[in-house]
Amino acid sequence: MSFSENLYMDESLTENKGSTSESIDSVDASADHWSHGGIAQAQKDPMFLPDDVVSFIDEEGTTIRGVFADDVDLSFGNWSLSDKKAEKFKISTYPSKKVVHKQSEELKLLHRPFMLGEVVRRGKSDEIGTVVAIEFESDVRVPGTNLELEKISSKRLLSCDPTFYGQKVALNGWIGEITKYKSKTGSMAETGSFSSSDEVEVNWVACGKNEPSPKPNSKVDSSELPQLQAPWNQENTAYKNSDTATKFWGVLLYDRFRIKLTNEEAQSLNRMLKSQEVDPSEFRHFAKPSHSKKGKKLSSDDFLEMLTKIANDDEKSSYICLRFPNFMVDTYEGESRTYLDGMDHEDSKPKVISSLFETIFKNEKVDKEGMKNKVNRVFEEIEKLLGKKYSLGSMNIHFDEKNIEFLLEEKSSLEGAANFQFEEESWICIEVATCTSICKVQWQSGEIEDCDSTGLSTCSNHSQWRKFLPGNYVVRKNQENLAEWGSVVSVDFAKKQVVVKWFIDETTKERETISFNDATAHPVFKFPLGSLVVSNSSSQINCPGVGMVKGFLSCGKLEIMWADRTESPVFPTQLTPESVLFPKEDYSWPMESEAGYGMSEEGGSKTTEEKISEITEPVIDDVPIADLGQVHFLEDPSPTHAFFNSKNDHSKSFLKIYNSEISRLQTSIPKGVHLWAYESRLDLLSFAIEGPAGTPYEHCLFCFDICLPDGYPLTSPPKVRYRSTLDRRINPNLYDDGKVCLSLLGTWAGNGCEKWKYTSNLLQLLVSLQGLTLNAEPYFNEPGYEKTRKTDAGVNGSRKYNQDITKYLCQHVITTIRNPGQPFEELVKEFYFGSKLEKKEGVIGKFIDKMEKLTGENPEDLAYPLLPIVDKLKSTLSAKIETLKEIKSEEEKEATSSA
Repeated sequence: MSFSENLYMDESLTENKGSTSESIDSVDASADHWSHGGIAQAQKDPMFLPDDVVSFIDEEGTTIRGVFADDVDLSFGNWSLSDKKAEKFKISTYPSKKVVHKQSEELKLLHRPFMLGEVVRRGKSDEIGTVVAIEFESDVRVPGTNLELEKISSKRLLSCDPTFYGQKVALNGWIGEITKYKSKTGSMAETGSFSSSDEVEVNWVACGKNEPSPKPNSKVDSSELPQLQAPWNQENTAYKNSDTATKFWGVLLYDRFRIKLTNEEAQSLNRMLKSQEVDPSEFRHFAKPSHSKKGKKLSSDDFLEMLTKIANDDEKSSYICLRFPNFMVDTYEGESRTYLDGMDHEDSKPKVISSLFETIFKNEKVDKEGMKNKVNRVFEEIEKLLGKKYSLGSMNIHFDEKNIEFLLEEKSSLEGAANFQFEEESWICIEVATCTSICKVQWQSGEIEDCDSTGLSTCSNHSQWRKFLPGNYVVRKNQENLAEWGSVVSVDFAKKQVVVKWFIDETTKERETISFNDATAHPVFKFPLGSLVVSNSSSQINCPGVGMVKGFLSCGKLEIMWADRTESPVFPTQLTPESVLFPKEDYSWPMESEAGYGMSEEGGSKTTEEKISEITEPVIDDVPIADLGQVHFLEDPSPTHAFFNSKNDHSKSFLKIYNSEISRLQTSIPKGVHLWAYESRLDLLSFAIEGPAGTPYEHCLFCFDICLPDGYPLTSPPKVRYRSTLDRRINPNLYDDGKVCLSLLGTWAGNGCEKWKYTSNLLQLLVSLQGLTLNAEPYFNEPGYEKTRKTDAGVNGSRKYNQDITKYLCQHVITTIRNPGQPFEELVKEFYFGSKLEKKEGVIGKFIDKMEKLTGENPEDLAYPLLPIVDKLKSTLSAKIETLKEIKSEEEKEATSSA
C-alpha cells in the first residue's frame, strides 16, 4: 500500500506536494537521502532530552560520542536551553560507559530516538504532529570488539530479548496476553517466534471472529505454539502507544539486536577477525546480547584485590559488569540487575542474585580476605538457586578495562573455539555504534514532511490539542451523540479550528470546519498507531479477528494489519480497542510503603488462624428485605473488568473469608447498592451505587470494579476502580482515570480509625462510598477543606463546586445510558427507564425535572447548597436536557413497539 493511501490525508494536500504521495518502500536509504535539502534540518540551538545521542570534544581534541543521561523537565514550555547553559549534564560515553559531566554548549546533538505514533513538535514551535514512518540507518559493531558493519537498515534488526512475557498473541481469532513464558533453549527462534520446546501460558481475553471459536487452553500445547500469531511482535519499529510491538525504544546507542549475515558481511567480518588477531573464543555466543571482550587475564588474587579496591573506593565507578557462563550482573551506582538465560520472567531468582551481588559492593570497608569470604558466600547461595557450582579456582577471569567488565568462564569452555568463522545466513548479536534517522511527520495541517530527528522535540504537555490530530476521532461537545462521530482531516492551529468529516454510524454525513471548543475526543474510539484491536460482535467483516492499527485513511477508516499479515480498511465502529481489552490497573497510588498510610497494625499479636476465625464468625442482621440492596451471581466476569488480567494466588483460607463476605453482603448490603459476584473468579466483583437522595448525585448511577488481592483482608485492602464516563472529576475521591481515593483503601491520607484493618470488609467499603463519598457537599472531601466548612470561603467554595459538577453529571447520565458496560446493562436500563414487569418507575424523568427546575426562573430550594445557575450554564444545561429528552423518547417508542 502506498504511503498516501496508508495515512489520513486531505486529498487537496496531495495535488502539488509530490513528497506526500511517496511510498514508504521507496524512501531512498542512500547517503544523499540523509542530507538532502528537502528534510527539515536540526535546530541550531536544540534542547537535549534523555537518550539523545550527542558528541563533544575531549581535552585531547578527540570527538567522543555518548548518550544524554540526565533527567530534565519535559513539560512544554518549561525547558529553555538558555536557562541551562551554566548547568552540567551527565553523559554516558560510548563504548566505555564512563559518565562525564558537560555543559550544554559543549554538546552537539547527533540523533534523537522516536517511535511510530509519537506526538512531536518542530523545535520549540506550537504546531504538533504524529510520527507516521521512520527510516533508521546504523553503523554496528560486534560487542566488545572493533569489528564493524556500516549502514545497516533498521528493517534488518530483531530484538535480542529472549522473553515474550506480557506480549499479546492471537490464536483462532482469540487475543490474549502471555502471563508465563520460559524458553528451554535460552533464546528465541531465529524467526523471532516460538519454538516447540517453549513453555507458554496465555490469558485469553476476547474473540474477534463472527462465529466465535472455542476458547483456547491457557496453557498452550507444544503442538499449538507454532500457530500463535503475533506479527506485531516481529515488527522492526517500536510503537509509542502500544505494549505489543518490539520492546526497544527506537534505536539507541548501546542497543543490541540480532541480524542475519549476508555472504559479503560474513567474509568482511572474517577478514577483520583475522587481521586484528582477536581471540576467536570471544564469539561463541553471538545469539546472546550479553557477551563481551575478554580483556586482561586475572588471577583469583588479582580479581579479589580489584573487587576490594572498588568496594572501598568512596568514589567508585558508577558501572561494573560481571559476566558468567549463563548469567550477567550489571551494577550501576550501587544497584544490581541480573540477566539470566532462559529464566522465566516471573521468577524471583534474578532479583535474589542481584541482592547478593549488592552486598559485595556495599559502601563498607573490607580487606581482601573479607572480600573472598563475601564472594564465596555469594557463590554458595547461587549454587542453591541454580543448582550449578561456581568457584574462583575453576574459572578463567578476564577484565575489560575499557568497558569495566569482568568475564568469568569455566576453564574447559574455551576448547574448540579457535576455529570460529562467521557464516552466511548465521545470526549474530550486534551493538549500535552510530545511528541516523529520518522521521516522516504528519502535521496538524495534514502536510507530511521528512524531518531529521534532531529537528524535533517530544510533545509532553499538549494534551488539550492532541485530540485534534489527523485521523483522530471526535464528537460534538454540545450534542454528545455517539451515533454521530467525526474523523479529523486537518487543523489550523493559529485559528484553533479543525476540519472534521462527520459520519452517522458508517455513513458519511458532511465535512465541516469547527472551533476547537465545539469538539472533543471520542470517548470510545481510541485507536493509536500500533495499538491492537479485535473485530467486535456487531461487525460483519470477514477477517482473522485480531489485528494492529497500521494507519489512518482519508475515508475515516483504519488500516488494519491482521494476525495473518493481511491488511484491510475498517470503520472504528467495527472494532474494540486495546485500551478496553487490556485496561491498565496500575495507578501508582500512594500506598503504605510510600506515604505511611496503608494498613492498620491492629491485631498484631494474633495468629493468622485467630484472625480468620474472628472475621468469619456468623453474621446476624435483622435488616428488612425492603431496605436491602441486591447481590447478583454470574458465571464469568467481562473481559472489560478493570482487573480481569490480574493474577491472584489465594490461600486455602480465602474461600472461607469469601463466603463470609458474601453472606454479610446478602444480609446487610445497603439499599441502592448492587453487587455482582463471579463463580469462575472469586477474586473479582463489580458493584453500582445509586446516588443518595439530597445530594447532587441523586438519580445518577456510579459503577465500580473490585479485585481481592493476595493477602486479603489480613494484609491487603481490596483494589477498586471507578468506571469513569467523563474526562474530568465529579467528586474529589473519584478520578477520571479510575482512581478511588479512600483512606480505607490506603489511597488517601486518613486517621488511624479510617485505615484498613484485618477486620475491615466489603460492606464497610460500600457504606463508605455511598454515604461518605457521594454526599451533599463533596467539596469538603478535599484534604484540608473540612476546616473551612463554617467559613465564608468554605460555604462559597462548596456552592460553586456543586454548580460546576451539575453540568458534568448531566453528561455522566447521557454517557452511562449509551455505554453502560458489562455487567451493568440491565441495571442501567431498569434504573433510568423502569420495569413494567416489576411495576417500577425509572428516574430519567425525575432527573430531567430536577435539571429543568435548576434552569427555571425561580428554582426550588434544594437539599444541598448550590450557587444560582448563570445564563451560560443554563444554555449548556438546556442542550443536555434536550438530549436526555430525546433519549427518553426513543426508549419509550422502543418499549411501545416491543409491547
